[in-house]
Amino acid sequence: MLVEETNRVPIRVKDFTNEKSVTRIFLFNELIFSWAPEFRFVTKRLLMLGYLLCTHRNSSQARDSLWGLLNPDMEKTIPREVATEFFPLLARMATELPLAYFEKQEVNKGNEMVQEYLE
Repeated sequence: MLVEETNRVPIRVKDFTNEKSVTRIFLFNELIFSWAPEFRFVTKRLLMLGYLLCTHRNSSQARDSLWGLLNPDMEKTIPREVATEFFPLLARMATELPLAYFEKQEVNKGNEMVQEYLE
């Protein structure tokens, strides 16, 4: 099954062991992966990461995909609390994950302008 999926998604199993790979840094970040009480991905956050890394055909598709994450039951409305929890987390993921990746890359050491932007 994993081999079949890697033909569609460019994730290589060996990237999970490489400390500097974007796969390992993004997927095993505390925002995506829970270490306690057991090792597991936080499914909703993994889907949010997929949304952030995905290319959308147009703004309509992006909007519909975002609404599906925000409102998986497809209700007409959602409580304000759902949105006020969701969007700050999405923003954190969009900034903290690239920053974590950037900090692991030796090539980027000393480029304070990029690091300052990401922080």
